[in-house]
Amino acid sequence: WVLVRDARSGQFDVKRVDGLGRVRDVRVPRQRKDLYQSFAALAAGSDGSMWLAIADMRIAGETRVIRFTANGSRRTFRLPAALDVTAMAAGPDGSIWYLGAKRDTIGRISRNGRTSHIRLLSGHTMTQIVQGRNGDMWLANESLVIRIDRSLRQTRFAVASNFRDSAL
Repeated sequence: WVLVRDARSGQFDVKRVDGLGRVRDVRVPRQRKDLYQSFAALAAGSDGSMWLAIADMRIAGETRVIRFTANGSRRTFRLPAALDVTAMAAGPDGSIWYLGAKRDTIGRISRNGRTSHIRLLSGHTMTQIVQGRNGDMWLANESLVIRIDRSLRQTRFAVASNFRDSAL
């Protein structure tokens, strides 16, 4: 999956590249400058699908998440107000997990389209999310890492305050 922005028009296009290197356009909603829409996050699904979050700045906090399948079909999910999506990652069961700008909350859209939210115990806004090899979801920001296991139990790990990025 590739997200391409046209430099002249500012429009985004989604392309799918198959194993033979063939590129196919995927139809996405057109963005018009007067609509104040922007792509907020992009993630590959565990089933080969692609998930795209689109924020609508006219309506505070309204975000749509669109799931594109490999065969070209798509399904749109509207998220609750004030849950601006900032990052997404595939879950082990075909679901998509997302972080929002709203503090202390992580969301999940199941394979069948059910949306649920989990209140984090951290008191912090998380900025990154990935799936671990065993299916646990990992969240992080500059001072904290949280693991959410399959039973939704949360484990917190503090990051050292003197941590500095280093070239490895």
